[in-house]
Amino acid sequence: MKYLIAAIFYPTTSVLIVLGLDYLFPHKDMLYWKMGLSGVVGTVFNRFWLWEK
Repeated sequence: MKYLIAAIFYPTTSVLIVLGLDYLFPHKDMLYWKMGLSGVVGTVFNRFWLWEK
């Protein structure tokens, strides 16, 4: 069940982070940087969130 939640939650978190960063920093050349950062933040957040449960 924990992994099912992670499978649904992880992409949603990454998309929200990318959209948030896109709103804060509307530079199109930073797209890859934003995608990479959202992946790192999403992974770290999910690691802590999953291990705490």
